[in-house]
Amino acid sequence: MIRVISLFGPTGPGCLAAVLSIIVFQATHVCGMPADEEVAASVPACMRDVGFWKDRNVIQVFGHVFAEEDESDVARRYFWRLGPSAVGKVVEVTPDDCCIVEFVDDTDWHREELPDDFKKRSETKIAYDRDNYGAIQGATITTVTREGIQVPAREWGRIVSTEGQRRVVKFPRECLGLPRPRIGDKVSRGPDWRAGHADGGANPVGAIHGNQAGFCGAVVGEHDADYYVLVRWDRTGRVCAYRYDKRRFYDVMLLEEPAVGNKEKK
Repeated sequence: MIRVISLFGPTGPGCLAAVLSIIVFQATHVCGMPADEEVAASVPACMRDVGFWKDRNVIQVFGHVFAEEDESDVARRYFWRLGPSAVGKVVEVTPDDCCIVEFVDDTDWHREELPDDFKKRSETKIAYDRDNYGAIQGATITTVTREGIQVPAREWGRIVSTEGQRRVVKFPRECLGLPRPRIGDKVSRGPDWRAGHADGGANPVGAIHGNQAGFCGAVVGEHDADYYVLVRWDRTGRVCAYRYDKRRFYDVMLLEEPAVGNKEKK
């Protein structure tokens, strides 16, 4: 399936043409793709292969992080919200499909306090006693004290160690994504590539083995900041939009990942 998007913008040095048609190749179908490959294409590669995450720079795209002292799946007093600049490195992939992520500092970590009425609250429960005919014969009233908010185990990360600003967090891989590329970053085909020959490569599906740098392009903009990046390919000169999104489909990948903790801006 091919979808055409028209973008309108100013002309001038360094700008795209006034009218630029960008072909967005949908990763859910390619003519002639075997049925099993088409089904696989509906699931991001990073969720089909847990080894994808090893040694990657990552951000948290879903959920939050439990406080250090919270040992169960309950946030009792506060939790951490991680922004898009909180980039860590996966140092280990565990047998339970989780990633151990090291953050060298606390950039874009935000502490969120729970409201007082969630830190400790009482709930009253009433259980009715009924006879064989369903008629109410009495009631039992119990008061339960609850502390914090309970979160499903695979929806939040958990801090496993802290040393100064350095934090190590265990994340379910469902919570992780890749940092967004910046303008000028070099990219090549990613694990979810289904975009044909736009980059000049011979095969319409899959990665180029060997000289990735020979088939690279530069990020020149974004279209819908949550879902697509615009790439101009060095070999063909074509400008196309590719998925690089919160749903974790990656049609393109950075050729080189920056060092975690490097604050230098391009």
